Amino acid sequence: MVKVLLEAGADASVYNNYKNTAMIYAVHYKRENVVEILKNPPSKNPDEVIFERKISNRTLEEIFNFVSLERISLIRNGKYGPVEAVVRESFSVIENEAALRKAFEEHVRRGGTADESAVFPNKLLKNKLPR
Repeated sequence: MVKVLLEAGADASVYNNYKNTAMIYAVHYKRENVVEILKNPPSKNPDEVIFERKISNRTLEEIFNFVSLERISLIRNGKYGPVEAVVRESFSVIENEAALRKAFEEHVRRGGTADESAVFPNKLLKNKLPR
């Protein structure tokens, strides 16, 4: 239902009379599937892809921004706890190309239009090989 509402144009950032958003309720009621949908809404913003993974008792949240061509990494205490560390880095200095490639594929799947040569400037692209 959340996906249907977002696809129909619902604004998940709206506050209700109690000053709560859909995300606040999803986190409070531990609806992790809804939290993921709200973080990466269908077709809403293909230029920002967010991945999350657990590391011990912390959570690493990686935000790939295809407009600014940078990754913002957040370390949280627990899954929804406060941010303890932030790292910003340009796509051009990311050493783990697999993570960037995965984010780029998700960006394209959502209808994003970032140029592959801008995202991977130091790589020969398959369709750009000299003949």
